[in-house]
Amino acid sequence: MVKLDEKDLAILKILQGDARASHSRIAREVGLSDVAVRNRISKMIKEKIIEGFHAKVDLEKIGFGTKALIGLKLEKLFGERCERMHKQLESMEEVQEVHHVAGDFDCILKVYAKDTGHLRELIFDKIPQIEGFSGLKTFIILGTSIEKTKIPIGL
Repeated sequence: MVKLDEKDLAILKILQGDARASHSRIAREVGLSDVAVRNRISKMIKEKIIEGFHAKVDLEKIGFGTKALIGLKLEKLFGERCERMHKQLESMEEVQEVHHVAGDFDCILKVYAKDTGHLRELIFDKIPQIEGFSGLKTFIILGTSIEKTKIPIGL
């Protein structure tokens, strides 16, 4: 684990609220120079504490109104077969997240589709072609009441 001081945590907190915050604005808020802030952010990027800066897009407004979680069952995958499976999932634009889990499924996928027809194509045509596919169960998301993007810094 990388050691972060209070200034690093304050910088992260600001960036989580506004990833486009300027170094000078952050510097004023945390009491450092612009250069010190730039160096700290660069170090956190190099250490992979900050993994990227992203725009949060309202998917419904751009035509992806159907969200689902898919519980995926797989045959035992090792080595190259496992790598091929990951590459296949990663290449599917609809698949936004892949979580390896314990329990009834091996992976939980978070997917976005244009509509139920698009989702049907995904679950009946695309996903069954994945290396090691054994079965799936789909949970269509009817609505989301809480969706956080900020981690609790400073607990």
